[in-house]
Amino acid sequence: MLQKRQKPPLRLLALFVIALSIVGLAGCATQDDRLGTLREINDLSVENSNDKPSSNAQDNDAKSSAKSSGKSDPNHPSENPPPLNSGKSSKLSSRLQAGFGIANLNSNAVADYTRFYGSHTDFILQALQKSAPYLPYIIDELEYRGMPTDLALLPIIESGFDPRATSSAAAAGIWQFIPSTGKRFGLQQTWLRDERRDPLTATSAALDYLQALYNQFGDWQLALASYNCGEGCVAKAQTKARQAGRGSDFISISPWLPVETQNYVPRFIAVRNIIAGTDLNRLLQANNKAAITQINFSGPVDLGTISAVSGMPLNDLKLLNAGILRQVVTANSNPIWISQEGLSRLKTELGKTDKPMLSLISLKAAKALPNETLTHFAIRQNVSVEEVRSINGIHASLSVIASGTLFIPIKGGELAFSGDESSLTPLRMVGEEKLLKQNQYVSNSDKMLLAAHPSIIENSGWIPGRLKLVGSQNKSRGISGRYSSFHIDIANKK
Repeated sequence: MLQKRQKPPLRLLALFVIALSIVGLAGCATQDDRLGTLREINDLSVENSNDKPSSNAQDNDAKSSAKSSGKSDPNHPSENPPPLNSGKSSKLSSRLQAGFGIANLNSNAVADYTRFYGSHTDFILQALQKSAPYLPYIIDELEYRGMPTDLALLPIIESGFDPRATSSAAAAGIWQFIPSTGKRFGLQQTWLRDERRDPLTATSAALDYLQALYNQFGDWQLALASYNCGEGCVAKAQTKARQAGRGSDFISISPWLPVETQNYVPRFIAVRNIIAGTDLNRLLQANNKAAITQINFSGPVDLGTISAVSGMPLNDLKLLNAGILRQVVTANSNPIWISQEGLSRLKTELGKTDKPMLSLISLKAAKALPNETLTHFAIRQNVSVEEVRSINGIHASLSVIASGTLFIPIKGGELAFSGDESSLTPLRMVGEEKLLKQNQYVSNSDKMLLAAHPSIIENSGWIPGRLKLVGSQNKSRGISGRYSSFHIDIANKK
């Protein structure tokens, strides 16, 4: 999941000197000193907020920090959690920073990574911008559970907040769950849907896992280390440290941890310290414009038709629903996420009584021949290769279908997919397994490598059908269980 630390180029030594003033190096830096380069380079300076946390709060341990901020001890959550956002600042930046409660780590590694990220502010900014649709939900959930809000920043070093991120170890999504851990925490993984890539569904699982790790070790730094290398790895390191006459805290057991994990916690602490001293209000204003909501459907739909009816760009809808792998949403793979604006337009279009009944799916299932090329399949089905790739999430380097079912646009008079998954055969591409084992990298100016899912051609180009609905409000499960979700009952035109 994580890459080896890269040394910053010499030409950035001047910026390193500026970054040396950040907390953790000398212990006397102020909030306004931290990551001044982030505010200067990116013009993020706004009026200072009066409710920023003090630097001393970051040096307390997790339990005392939670207590001082009015948060319950995660080992002993209150029986009646407070309502969401009750009595809290409406500013996302203030809520995020005020809830920080993971102990600081004074080490050379934190200093090194502080200098590194201080000279790569574009990475942190891009990650925070990508977090816009999800961060409010994640912070809400952490506050509800009484967990430190620092944890909302963990996806920055895991995935850069890109739900398409994939590692060479097959870890996926913003929280980078490997398949086995995902299954352990109830994340559905099929050829049609991978909930590890659903940011909010995966958030519930990630916080469940982190809480369990904290309950086991009683320390958030050790919980983070365990999240990276596994609880067994940390437990064995503690045993070896005790045999050597050392303590069981993260610093004491570090020599017996994998090098990746030795760097993982300092990376997180460095990013947290940087963000703790940065005024994010202007940057996080984007979150107010990125409000999303959940829709559940009583029948099959496809993202292309939802995009056309709601007016939400298809590539944005796909990114928001990165867990939907083939663009088709069956009744068993609900829900989907959509912008509030898109939902409003969708309800308007569906509520028009002067139009005939519509269908929310304009795709059909077609079975490929064994070892058929995409070109041959596209010609046989009278569709373009680009459409087939885009709808079915097929990487540009894969061109031979080993076996399985693909979804393609319906033509005039054809019946759309009925939603019966039992009639489908999972799609397999020749060379797919080899591709999944390769890291696809996105690099910044210093070649800091981040795992990234192979890109998909977004232009599908088919004409959507029409639909009709009866809408009602309900509650959904998981992290969004305390949020309203719009339910749509579909009546297919006969």
